[in-house]
Amino acid sequence: MKTCVYCGENILNEAIKCRYCKQWLPEKQPTRRAHFKSREEYTEWLNTRTSSASGQSGIKINIPVILEDLILLKFSNLFPIKSWFASELWQMKWMKFFLLFALFPLIMFYFASSSKLTFQAVAFSFGIYFAFIWGVVIYIFLKSANITARGVMKIGLFTGTVGIFIVLILQDLPFVKFFYQGAETENIFEKLIMFSGVGLIEETVKALPLLWLYIARRKFDSLMTVTFLGCVSGLSFAVAEGVSYSILYAIGHKRHLLGYSEYLIINFTRLITLPLLHALWSGIVAYFIGLGILNDRFIKGLIVAGIGLSALLHCLYNTFSHSLIGLIVAITTIMIFISYVRNVDVIQLNIQKMIKEGARDTEPV
Repeated sequence: MKTCVYCGENILNEAIKCRYCKQWLPEKQPTRRAHFKSREEYTEWLNTRTSSASGQSGIKINIPVILEDLILLKFSNLFPIKSWFASELWQMKWMKFFLLFALFPLIMFYFASSSKLTFQAVAFSFGIYFAFIWGVVIYIFLKSANITARGVMKIGLFTGTVGIFIVLILQDLPFVKFFYQGAETENIFEKLIMFSGVGLIEETVKALPLLWLYIARRKFDSLMTVTFLGCVSGLSFAVAEGVSYSILYAIGHKRHLLGYSEYLIINFTRLITLPLLHALWSGIVAYFIGLGILNDRFIKGLIVAGIGLSALLHCLYNTFSHSLIGLIVAITTIMIFISYVRNVDVIQLNIQKMIKEGARDTEPV
């Protein structure tokens, strides 16, 4: 038997918690006798420790009691320094990603302060940063997407370089240039016509690497993999486009055409929200391409439907981006993408039924 250091009652030698006062016992008995002669003495002592919690005169700090608690809790338990810097902790992949996401702005601040980074380099870095975050979110949502870093890099680099180059070339053509003047007119109907052309061109360009990979080269992947790669193409396009727009916003702010708050909001929208929308528009096109791979009978119609729907959403957002309708279009885009992913089995089953019914209709009587 041994004596509880808190209430003085006799307890088993193996006990780690007192059966009387319900206190957890320290690993070693303290050298100073802290037990009490009776339960009444312990109760009186306990009341002095807790009186500050219920007293109306404010918080009373009992320094000796606090020090005693800290000694009993032990420094190694409160501050396990060795475990903070354990090698296995830093070798975890999720830890590395967590540190990258959390500290990237601080890292950029350090480099921007210690070296002369251009505004374009900073805008591009933050564009990649937010696009990477959205890529991870979309990948987790799609779940069954089977991707490789090499495949993602190919799609992203193609759209971010060749795709953007194609759009810039097309913008110089007289007929196409007309569509990109939609922001300059106040007439809603003219805006819709012009931005419909913009949406059609950009959604087709973002779909080019997927059309080349899965239609021209006949590569086969799961529907979710194709959809994810389509989202990657959209993110890459949005990053490249976002950098050029960020430069224009900075010039507008410098010339006092944009206020501080307006400049901040429009830049965050361009670097955070619009990459997601571009990703989902491209993801919808890729989703239809994936359906076409699984249902070769309808592949052309599915591709046209996918590009048409994404171009329409793109057009409506561009036309009404500065109003509540633009917000509704953005919400609708997100809901449509989620709905397609969640109902993929139902859609595929319906297409298979149509194929079977069409086959029966064409059978000779």
